Amino acid sequence: MMTITPEDVKAGFAIDVDDSVIQMYIDVIAESQECMIKKGVPVGTGKLLQVLAVRHLLLQGLNEGRGAVKSESAPSGASRSFVGDGKGQLNLLTQMDKWGCVSRLISQPGARAGFWVVG
Repeated sequence: MMTITPEDVKAGFAIDVDDSVIQMYIDVIAESQECMIKKGVPVGTGKLLQVLAVRHLLLQGLNEGRGAVKSESAPSGASRSFVGDGKGQLNLLTQMDKWGCVSRLISQPGARAGFWVVG
């Protein structure tokens, strides 16, 4: 089975997010498992792809996609810098996911989403 845990996601990844939030992202990305099994993706590779996808989503969720706050200043010379916008995670994921099972679940830059109402 290609199941990952919040501990897998946090290993070597400096981010302070509650395990319950990480688990929600894991549940979304777990939809890729059936595709990976059908296409014969090795278990280790499948786990790595899922970890990269969850990390990317976590970084996109921080500060409107700008990543984690690296430094802040204020008394009105306001300044804020960010680190880790998730693009590195996304680039690695899309390069490694030659089967398209996990990367298809991640919104690509410039992609458009919409809802259709039929009735």
